[in-house]
Amino acid sequence: MDKNKMINLLMPLFFIVFGCFIICTALEMNTEEGTFPLMIGGVTLIVALFQFVKDIQAKKSRSNFISCNLLKVIEVIFSLMLYIFFLNKVGYVIDTVVLASYIMLTLGYKKYRLIFLSATIIVGAAFTIFKLFLRVPLPMLFIVS
Repeated sequence: MDKNKMINLLMPLFFIVFGCFIICTALEMNTEEGTFPLMIGGVTLIVALFQFVKDIQAKKSRSNFISCNLLKVIEVIFSLMLYIFFLNKVGYVIDTVVLASYIMLTLGYKKYRLIFLSATIIVGAAFTIFKLFLRVPLPMLFIVS
């Protein structure tokens, strides 16, 4: 088995383990609390198993990681870690606009006004859906809390 095929199998294996973990955790909860996590874990497990079988049966690997820019990958992972660290300190809106803008910059977009406008619209739409419609508590600006 070639190296790329082994790499392709890692993601479905991760989600198989993750789906089993969610199912085991959901079974420890009472019936009402555990229903949704049980469904999510089951769907995750089924999809991961299908993907695993499909990747094993594939004749040729579909991913080629030779041209992968490892420094950019590390940079994005580090920016996500900073995002998580500052989320409760700065708040969802500012932190997410900065992250989305930064990710667009690292992807090579050059129109700075469009980057900021796109990030603001995306975050505004997500904020409206989760905070106002679904009433999901989001970390707010440090001044408000």
